[in-house]
Amino acid sequence: MGGADNRHRGKLVAISGATGGLGREIAAQFAAEGASLLLIDRNADTLAAMAERFPGARALVCDQTDPAQISCTCEAAGAVDIFVNNAGIILRKSLIEHSDEDIDAVLSTNLSGAIRMALGFARRMQLPAGGNGGVIVNLATQHAFAGGAGRGIYATSKAGIVQFTKSAAAEFAPLGIRVFAVAPGPVANDMTAAARESPEYRAAVTQRMPIGRFLESPEIAALVVNLCRPSMSALVGATVLADGGGTLS
Repeated sequence: MGGADNRHRGKLVAISGATGGLGREIAAQFAAEGASLLLIDRNADTLAAMAERFPGARALVCDQTDPAQISCTCEAAGAVDIFVNNAGIILRKSLIEHSDEDIDAVLSTNLSGAIRMALGFARRMQLPAGGNGGVIVNLATQHAFAGGAGRGIYATSKAGIVQFTKSAAAEFAPLGIRVFAVAPGPVANDMTAAARESPEYRAAVTQRMPIGRFLESPEIAALVVNLCRPSMSALVGATVLADGGGTLS
């Protein structure tokens, strides 16, 4: 870990959904650039094991469907330099098959929970409150722009995150907080593992992708890490669509 690679040295980075495929890779890349890590997830055992991989990392257990747990987590975290708002779930079923419980589970995790997490960290980052400012990056999805049969409530929750990103960026920029989002296309990670067992699903995805393949967690993580740098300060309120051209076809 030397020289040009230490571009996030001295930064404290909080990552929700840290034990998922993308969360793990984001953590690894920030650590490789010298950042200290605050890892957040609802799975205590997996989270503890992951924290052991990164010297000095802190771990906080949080189920972000629970406002009380979010409040406690943000209080325990204190002021961070970067918050990666990554935790989320997906249900693959037709809209008409969604139960009330299904809808609540997705929206309370991906939308209201993610909003509460962002606000909790922003309150401690803001310059007028004695914070040092910072960066909040929200994870959305290409389906926020293109819809998604069989993933309608998931797409809806992430479309809400895209709009929240715009509003939060407008309000938080004067407080020293830069907000943006990244919207990945289909990534070969834990979230898509079950679906990728279907040859039909794999073929349908790769056929509509101009790059002809699933995306990989390291390339999405690299985008997140790079866009959090101070040199990217012109990126405010936008959602970067990183889908390998999938929405072009």
